[in-house]
Amino acid sequence: MKGMRFPLHTILTALTLYFLNNTSTRAISQFLKVTSNISVSHVTISSWAHKFAPYFKEKASIFNSQLDLNSDDWHADETVVFIKR
Repeated sequence: MKGMRFPLHTILTALTLYFLNNTSTRAISQFLKVTSNISVSHVTISSWAHKFAPYFKEKASIFNSQLDLNSDDWHADETVVFIKR
């Protein structure tokens, strides 16, 4: 990405962990160091989140507008949940 010190893949990995998994910036920094040997400050990750948040919000609103939340269709999987009394 032009003007960015780190590759786009690294930035998107960090932001995915931040926005989708609610991971702390310090934990993301440690994750990138362990998995990719990339040293990124937690402050840098926080600035990425603030910089790219409007873009992600715009994209999310496009996808959310396409969802039919008033559907009568139900979808289920094979998950079994046991409840102990």
